[in-house]
Amino acid sequence: MKRQLRKNNYGDIISRTFECKNSRNYHAKKKADTEDNRVRESTRTNCPWRVNLYLFGGIIRITSLYNEHNHQLIENIRNVASKFHHLSPEMLEEVEFLVNIGCGAGPIIRGLFVETRLKGEDNYLTGLFWMKLSQIDLWCKFHDVAINDNTAQTNKYRMYLSLTIIVDNHAWSRMVATAVVSDETKETYKWILECLLRATDSLASYVLFTDADPAMITAIHETLPMTKHNYCIWHIHKNLEKNLKGKLHGKYADFVKAWNKCRNSFSENEFKKKWRDLLINYPAARKYLKRALGVDVTGWALCYTYRSFNARIQSTQHIEATTY
Repeated sequence: MKRQLRKNNYGDIISRTFECKNSRNYHAKKKADTEDNRVRESTRTNCPWRVNLYLFGGIIRITSLYNEHNHQLIENIRNVASKFHHLSPEMLEEVEFLVNIGCGAGPIIRGLFVETRLKGEDNYLTGLFWMKLSQIDLWCKFHDVAINDNTAQTNKYRMYLSLTIIVDNHAWSRMVATAVVSDETKETYKWILECLLRATDSLASYVLFTDADPAMITAIHETLPMTKHNYCIWHIHKNLEKNLKGKLHGKYADFVKAWNKCRNSFSENEFKKKWRDLLINYPAARKYLKRALGVDVTGWALCYTYRSFNARIQSTQHIEATTY
């Protein structure tokens, strides 16, 4: 990551500092409303890796180098680095064509249903949603269970990529809708869901899997009131580790075992008992559990989620595999 630079009197860069993308610590500039905005974990670990370069006499010299990282490095960087994540040339061509002609009312053009979301007097693009006719057909056939998830600003425009997939009758994951958006607020999620409804003649899924983001939960309840909303178990585990491992210290491993037994309870009475025991036995975790998971246990407790058809889905990992 480029950090500092120095120029000479002619405007030429003569020194440059590069740091690891995980350098320094993250400090929020303002406190966001967690009901309407997603709270993402920062990747910054105050990594000390750093190199200073200096241009002299037409030769670039390394003046200092600290060549150690304080985090695990990614071996196959091409598969996960954001600079290698691209929409296909065909998709970019279609998107460029539709933006250039100024479409924004969701018409079917050149085999695509497209809607744009513009902001301000200069029509700044804050959202772009599209579905192919073949994807609309897939949705009509297999909309019973759907999965939605976002990737975090993995393109050169620093916008979020929202993907929706279904599972067909061969248990294959099939992409049915794509959107790029500028933020992860409740209003943006509602716009994505409303675009999906407009494209499919108001055909909503019976079950929708997402992570337990409060903004998405509210958007689904307001836009798809008849859809059963289930939470991704993988994301729940990641959030438990992020929020409780430091508080529980040596008790965290036992807590995870107890939480798994609670979550996998087959009967409602058994679940309620184990949930009460969890809150009593781990008081340091009580506040987070009640706030993050206790408001609606029907979205993640097995005794409630198994009551509706879910195509054996428990997480959004179908989308994680698709994006990588």
